[in-house]
Amino acid sequence: MDFMRLREMMWQSGFTKYFAISFFWSFFQWFYSGGDHCGFSQFPTLGLRAWKHSFFFDFNLTYVGAGMICPHLVNISLLLGSILSWGVMWPLIADLKGNWYPADLPESSMRSLQGYKPSFA
Repeated sequence: MDFMRLREMMWQSGFTKYFAISFFWSFFQWFYSGGDHCGFSQFPTLGLRAWKHSFFFDFNLTYVGAGMICPHLVNISLLLGSILSWGVMWPLIADLKGNWYPADLPESSMRSLQGYKPSFA
């Protein structure tokens, strides 16, 4: 058997194996999700207070694959940027409710706290 055929068979078996892992993990996540804010899609790894500010770990294998493709500097930059934006700035802006934006608007309104999300995220 020549080298190219062996390499192609190894690639196909690896692709099939990781496709199956990804498929069954996605099926498991879908099967054990109880709604929009339940299950493995929004797992409160850092606690419920951080989860309330939308700071959680998503166990999606697509993100793992994208992290494997990107260089380490890009991954570190995204991690530090998300910690700064969602872990530090978001709670500080939420404390300025009534000063920076009206206090009587719901949090989901784009004229409220949600309006700062496109600016900083």
